[in-house]
Amino acid sequence: MIELSNAVRSRVAMNDQFPFLNRAVLDQILLHAIEIGASDVDFFNDQPVWLQVEGYRHPINQRSFSTSELRHIADTIYGGSASTILAQGKSLNPGYEVRVDRTRSERFRVNIVQHDADGGAGLQITMRHIRPEIPRLEKLNIEPELIVNLMSDNGMMAITGPTGSGKSTLMASIVQEDLLDPMAHRKYLFGEQPIEFLLRKIPGATTLVSQMEIGRDIPSFEAFVEEAMRRKPEVIVVGECKNRATMAASIDASNSGHFTCTTMHTKTVADTVRRAINFFPADERDGAALDFIGNARVIVNQILVPGADGKRRAAREFLVFTPEVRELMSETPLSLWPEKLRKITAEQGQPMSVALQRLVETGEVLPDMIPQFTQLREAA
Repeated sequence: MIELSNAVRSRVAMNDQFPFLNRAVLDQILLHAIEIGASDVDFFNDQPVWLQVEGYRHPINQRSFSTSELRHIADTIYGGSASTILAQGKSLNPGYEVRVDRTRSERFRVNIVQHDADGGAGLQITMRHIRPEIPRLEKLNIEPELIVNLMSDNGMMAITGPTGSGKSTLMASIVQEDLLDPMAHRKYLFGEQPIEFLLRKIPGATTLVSQMEIGRDIPSFEAFVEEAMRRKPEVIVVGECKNRATMAASIDASNSGHFTCTTMHTKTVADTVRRAINFFPADERDGAALDFIGNARVIVNQILVPGADGKRRAAREFLVFTPEVRELMSETPLSLWPEKLRKITAEQGQPMSVALQRLVETGEVLPDMIPQFTQLREAA
């Protein structure tokens, strides 16, 4: 296991005995997180602040924060109604901006939930830094056989993986290429919760981008998809498919001739298809399965692996759904789909084991990382 160097460890710690946690202190912590390259900032009641740097978590101070302090911060981030909404057992998913200097602000994706704590209900606040620079696709080391299949005129693309695995970054990089391409001529409609990369700020040569925040601009993902189909887009991006209504709406958009892109929290290509189908009740699954496979164009599953230099690298399992693959799946009984997809991914796509081995061969990842991540995926 790779550990942070002492130099990095000393940069992570702030060693401040913070006063009452207010907006000024919150911004001070977030600016420190940005400076040292932290991806996540975690606040738990009765805990210090924790930062995640290259996949490793470290406390940055000694004093623990009380639930009342975290409630004050929740109200600061979301507004005065935060405590009322959280008390109803609902989560909050706003964005937050911190000003770095007179000309630059940095954005964070926030999740606020109530959880069990000594003496009653406590809070957890997770703030994930949205890096302002969108990397070009060539900087992401996308496999050549995948990069030529990331866009289509119709059907569906799913980018999947655990939280914090770079799904949104990959999606934004794909869209950025179209924005910079004078021959693209596409209209993208995004539904996100919250909006992450501000793609509308990139001047498009012939491509337009509209971004809507679910819960602020429109009530739900499914309502967004229904409305988007009336606006004559070439591409509809559903920030996340996490229930039957969202998946059904995404399939409907694909059936209507729109290229539909989405993300899911799944761990393999086969698991993505299984999850998509299991959103539907048993009596609807056969039809939903055929619709999903009939529209699928590519599924990419991405994880981040600690690199030999301590920085994380993306490893990707993927499968391009050619007409031959879709025909094979349509001829296979639904109960055998997971096994069939694993076999097809190994033979015609790229399984995660091959992706990890490629990183080892280039010296980017140490060999002992392969068993560790393979076992985690098999056990999940």
